[in-house]
Amino acid sequence: MRAELATSTDRATGGRAQEITSADTSIKQVPALFKSPVFEKRPGQRNLDIGVMELKDMLQYGHLELADKVMDPGYIQHNPNVPQGRDGFKTYMAKVPGRVPQEIKPEWKNPPTITLVSGPYVAFMFNRKDKDPNDPSQEYTWSHFDVIRVENGLIKEHWDEAVIAPQAAAR
Repeated sequence: MRAELATSTDRATGGRAQEITSADTSIKQVPALFKSPVFEKRPGQRNLDIGVMELKDMLQYGHLELADKVMDPGYIQHNPNVPQGRDGFKTYMAKVPGRVPQEIKPEWKNPPTITLVSGPYVAFMFNRKDKDPNDPSQEYTWSHFDVIRVENGLIKEHWDEAVIAPQAAAR
């Protein structure tokens, strides 16, 4: 199986050509300006676009209603904090503080540092910053990942590095 590496989608680059590196060749992606609806997108690009819709448009810009368009009703969630199914995802994410719909822009608020596409799988790696638990005056950068599996044009499955979140202390 050949894996492709891309830094972002055409939507995020404003249609400029971008280099994609694969296991056996290096090619230039055609600018969006030259794409035509007559030509069907490659499956990897369709899957990447679906992943961008979840991670950028839904999670960074707050448009959870898009889940009905790109997530399977039986969505399998491997994050132990998020309920199973599309409706469970929407209910959980709607409770995240500060998540209100905003105008969707072509650029990411927090762009992935690495994006990999391999068949039905799309993986995104993001840099995150946190306070150093040993020295709260310091900050450190760590890597967060999201992997989705697309089946029949819908997100069927999701993985990330999440562990069970501690319950909030009772007051």
